[in-house]
Amino acid sequence: MRLTIATLFLLLAPMAASAQALQDDTEQEPRRYTVEMIVFTYAQDIGSGGEVFVADPPADEAAASRDNSFTRLRRSDFTMGDIRARLNRLDAYRPVMHFGWTQTTYPAELTRSIRLSSLTAPAAGFDGTVKLYLSRFLHLVVDLQMDTEAKRPADTFAPAAAISYRIQEDRIFRSGELRYFDHPKFGVLAKVSRVEEDDDAEAPDERELLGYPTQ
Repeated sequence: MRLTIATLFLLLAPMAASAQALQDDTEQEPRRYTVEMIVFTYAQDIGSGGEVFVADPPADEAAASRDNSFTRLRRSDFTMGDIRARLNRLDAYRPVMHFGWTQTTYPAELTRSIRLSSLTAPAAGFDGTVKLYLSRFLHLVVDLQMDTEAKRPADTFAPAAAISYRIQEDRIFRSGELRYFDHPKFGVLAKVSRVEEDDDAEAPDERELLGYPTQ
């Protein structure tokens, strides 16, 4: 029996940051963020339904950009290892990719999507892009596709047709927040965290910026 989304969040709650309010991240100076993601599939025959697409990889986005550079996160810098370990211990989930990157954020029209293959070795059947940009709020766009081979009926010799499942969502994040992108066939856990520069040691506490008490 498939675990519900609520159950999954209860299992991951100790690792998730509180999301009591969304942070307005608008600043004159560009800000750098690290994104960490775990992509997982559901155990065989657990998922059902969901959006089905003709097998066609997500298109590249052509956009002018002030700075398209990003830095892949080293495995030693991962912070979601405990979450992946928990997923591995559950029969319902199978983690297939764990990766991350750091980049400077700009508005959507100045930001180009990053191809999955530029960030990690894609699991079999997976393709797509991700995009982190800053408007009034911080946004993470996940556009990932999983191709599977349909089962061929026993009474025919016709080749099995490919079936594609896709997550295509634009979500608002606040720094340190863990969010779940859901699909009946596969899912994504993502966390976005601000990179604190050395010369930002005296920067105001984010809780203070949000109006929270700092003591």
